[in-house]
Amino acid sequence: MNLNAADILRGEARQEALLDLCERKQRCLLTTPYLALESRFIERREQELRIKTQLGPDSARHTLGRQPFKIRFSWGLTMYAGQTRLLGYEQDEKGR
Repeated sequence: MNLNAADILRGEARQEALLDLCERKQRCLLTTPYLALESRFIERREQELRIKTQLGPDSARHTLGRQPFKIRFSWGLTMYAGQTRLLGYEQDEKGR
């Protein structure tokens, strides 16, 4: 995939895009070299994103906590991706 400067979200544009994606609970992919997990944006807290995925705590730590992974999402007519890392894991009140 070739990216040009127009295909990179930076600064205020990135902040606005991530806030909008969280407000609308948009889908995203968490990808490793071996796996792609469909997930959803939940909320943004300063520099952290909360994302809902269907992994349990042990699977999340093993799959996402030990290797670099990327978050991929569409914004406008472009797919964006960036490397990220797992900061923690929480289960909701329904055990998901």
